[in-house]
Amino acid sequence: MSGRVSLRGVGAALVAVALAAQVCGAGAWMALYEQESWYREATAPERVWCGILQRHEPPGGPAGRPSVRFALSTKGVDLPIYAPGAAPLLDSLVGARVAIVGKRVDLTDEGFGVELWPGRIATRVTCQAAAPAVFPRPATPLRS
Repeated sequence: MSGRVSLRGVGAALVAVALAAQVCGAGAWMALYEQESWYREATAPERVWCGILQRHEPPGGPAGRPSVRFALSTKGVDLPIYAPGAAPLLDSLVGARVAIVGKRVDLTDEGFGVELWPGRIATRVTCQAAAPAVFPRPATPLRS
């Protein structure tokens, strides 16, 4: 036995939730886009970000991004959040300290900039000052 641990399926999902909760001291997680193909296919690693959810004014005009109506304010930076169709939920969380498991996606080449694509979100957060955790992508869906 080599001493290595292989995390697959439900085991990986449980480790992901445990690590996220440990880093952020978060309450119950609510699924957002973790099962969407566009989210799963993004190659950026999943991380945990903690901060204050804020409203964000998306760029106007024909090349605007109306689904970027929120931002996560963390460590002096406002990271725009791509959240199509999630306005009712996120509107209710504006001003709250949240933890987001998501992917930081750089769409600069497409003319949009850097966005946070949220897989899941939690409230009742007491974040540590540690760097965001990176953890394995669950092979099976997590239930919120």
